[in-house]
Amino acid sequence: MNKEKTLDEKLFDLLKEDGNQSAAGLAEILGSFPRTVQRALKRLMSDGKIEHVGSNWFGHYVIKQDL
Repeated sequence: MNKEKTLDEKLFDLLKEDGNQSAAGLAEILGSFPRTVQRALKRLMSDGKIEHVGSNWFGHYVIKQDL
């Protein structure tokens, strides 16, 4: 059974590979709308899997160290 990954899973995998990505950069990599990616990132943050580092304009997302 080959289940396609969800957007959240794809984002988490990308952050594992390169943990210094902006929402706009992730959207470009995935070919998705920035707002869609932002909502998925917000879900991952509320699940405690990632965190936002830096300012709103120039910050980036990283996987939480305690995972």
